[in-house]
Amino acid sequence: MASAPSLETIAPRQQQRAIVPRILLADDQHEILEAVHSILSADAEFVVAGTAEDGMHAVQLAVNLKPDVLVLDIAMPGVNGIEAACWLTRRLRIAGLFF
Repeated sequence: MASAPSLETIAPRQQQRAIVPRILLADDQHEILEAVHSILSADAEFVVAGTAEDGMHAVQLAVNLKPDVLVLDIAMPGVNGIEAACWLTRRLRIAGLFF
């Protein structure tokens, strides 16, 4: 009895590409922003798409960069992290949101 052909013989195996989430960081404390950026940048499973030091800049960057994940400080001057998150999640497809 002949065995059935496998999927590998019917269709050549395509290289699977890992999806690397693009992250936008926002924090008004420069030292924290740099520390989180450094930690995430050291891991090939993440790409830091941009950084912002206030909520308004985070909104502007997110609209332009369209990140997958937002990491926002809650207490930032002007537009805070919660306000920025509310505005952005209504307008963009955000896969993850962290405060």
